[in-house]
Amino acid sequence: DVHSLSIADIVSGDIVRALVTTYLVDLDWLFEQVPVLATCECYLVHGDKSLMIEPSLLPEKFHISLPRLPLKWSINHGKMFVLFYRDRVRVAITTANLLDRDYERKTQAVWMQEFPRSARRTARRLDFHRTLADYMERLGQKELARETDFYDFSSARAVLVSSVPGYHKGAAMDLYGHRKVRRILQQCAGARQRTGDGSARSTDEQTTLLCQCSSIGAMTKPWLAEMKQSFGAMEGRSADSLPMEIHWPTGEFVRTCIDGYSAGMSLCMGKKKLTPLLMDSLRRYTPNQSSRAHV
Repeated sequence: DVHSLSIADIVSGDIVRALVTTYLVDLDWLFEQVPVLATCECYLVHGDKSLMIEPSLLPEKFHISLPRLPLKWSINHGKMFVLFYRDRVRVAITTANLLDRDYERKTQAVWMQEFPRSARRTARRLDFHRTLADYMERLGQKELARETDFYDFSSARAVLVSSVPGYHKGAAMDLYGHRKVRRILQQCAGARQRTGDGSARSTDEQTTLLCQCSSIGAMTKPWLAEMKQSFGAMEGRSADSLPMEIHWPTGEFVRTCIDGYSAGMSLCMGKKKLTPLLMDSLRRYTPNQSSRAHV
């Protein structure tokens, strides 16, 4: 697709320091695609517990680690680039592992924005900055998190929502995952009411929550209701009044995609998870572009 971004488009320019997070990584492919990561000061945090790397074979300024996670079944899945330049920092959030097949033969997404360096250290972190720094600290990168205080994130065009393992209580419950989505949407709804925005959708109109993912775990009815309430917060929808669709590839789609059945290794859902509750929401994944028909 001529309109797609390559990893070289994301990781480009005279990078001084870099934080890269992923689940899976092929280092040979990564250095071939973006050689700058082998020469700049780079910190790679991954989630592949089976990956064995001999430190002496790595570039001198390249550091690789697994994050310390609070739960034994936790896995680092976040995929992000924080690229520090002399005059700016680039933040890119992606859905792709650092693998050739993920970047070349799968449908992925990326959000990216640059932020200028500040004349002085930031005294107060705004929401985007606070969320980014908190996530970096939880990955064990406190020094790099402090480095973000020298950049101006006030122009952020998105809300950053992180998901971190562990048990959260009190106000911390609204800092992560769908609970933060709920808080942000409630704030948007309040702002819309204050400004008298007449474009608000009538609660009588049909609204559907569309979901697309590659992994599905155990979903209980109370948890599903809580999530639907979060994503329906903009319009004050209750869980019962918000239909949900989970778009998932069929076996035939996987068989005929460019990687065949091997691509199905990226789809994680055990048979025990296929409950009537989930079946009610499953819909056939159908790409809306001919160029993505087999990707």
